[in-house]
Amino acid sequence: MQEVASKQICLSQFAIALGSVRQGGHFVCKIFDSFTPFTAGLIFLLSSSFQKICIHKPVASRPANSERYIICKWKLEKSRTHPIYEYLIDCHSLMWGWTKQFGENPWAQDIQEVVPLGLLKRLNHPFFEYFCEANNR
Repeated sequence: MQEVASKQICLSQFAIALGSVRQGGHFVCKIFDSFTPFTAGLIFLLSSSFQKICIHKPVASRPANSERYIICKWKLEKSRTHPIYEYLIDCHSLMWGWTKQFGENPWAQDIQEVVPLGLLKRLNHPFFEYFCEANNR
């Protein structure tokens, strides 16, 4: 359940990384098990913003612990990453119930997917195969 409980903070951290890491820069973040469509979509968006990503479980981490680290290397140019950043900021605003125009929003809503799982499966993209393999390991 750590993955579900931390989804808002992961979304926030990933958005901040896309907004602040310079082109060619790197980003490392602690995450938890990655089974939900929400997390799969977030990681897919990171894989679209960096040349290389890796989901790593350190050897020193207890096997029963669900912690993992996502390592993102060589951020792509702003023209490719800025639309993803803007999208994550919009998702963040929906989830936290905040808008730039009106401040607090009583219509905050949970988001189940940031990229539809069906789309991730249909794309001829190495990400989905890697994601499944990383979870199986």
